[in-house]
Amino acid sequence: MHWLGYFRSVNFKTSDMKKVLFLVVFFVALGANAQELARVSKTMNKYVFWYSEPVQPYEVVFSFASTYSTNPCPTISGIMSQVMEFAVKESGMQSRFFDGIIVSSGARDMAIKFKSDTTQNDLATINRIQGKYVFVFSQPYKDSDHIDEIKVYAVEGFSAKCLTITQRTEKILKEAEKYATKKKVEYDAIIQGDDAMHSLIKFK
Repeated sequence: MHWLGYFRSVNFKTSDMKKVLFLVVFFVALGANAQELARVSKTMNKYVFWYSEPVQPYEVVFSFASTYSTNPCPTISGIMSQVMEFAVKESGMQSRFFDGIIVSSGARDMAIKFKSDTTQNDLATINRIQGKYVFVFSQPYKDSDHIDEIKVYAVEGFSAKCLTITQRTEKILKEAEKYATKKKVEYDAIIQGDDAMHSLIKFK
């Protein structure tokens, strides 16, 4: 019997709903490309989906504009904290609770609330960038082998210009390709570090 048919054939009690939802999300995760799945991190006890999409169903509570200080040049976690402060401020002004934020490029960020409370609310799907998966403020869901680390700073050369996260990612991808070509190694994805060290990984 297909697992969906099994769920339809069983009468669950209300107290079992969380278990059911957990299983449903688990099967959704298995059905997706596991390499695209990530577990996102939290800041200020809220989930941060940076250029990623939550797996769990959610609703948008409100949108908000955000920015961050670049003097001194912040780490990724520092940027996330600054962005979250705008969401928390907007939440207080509107008196609306939220579980996490979705941050995107060139648009207002979104504060979201999940439609159910499960242990899988940190699951997200990410897209490839230049053919590689890049995990920013998140970790791969699928098991992987650590290939090596590369060092890429968050500032640009002698000008010491603070790069945006997108610019950092592009720079990291460029350096990763150089490294892989030189060392003749293969990798599937990059775990973008909080500061200058970034991991190259290969999925099992």
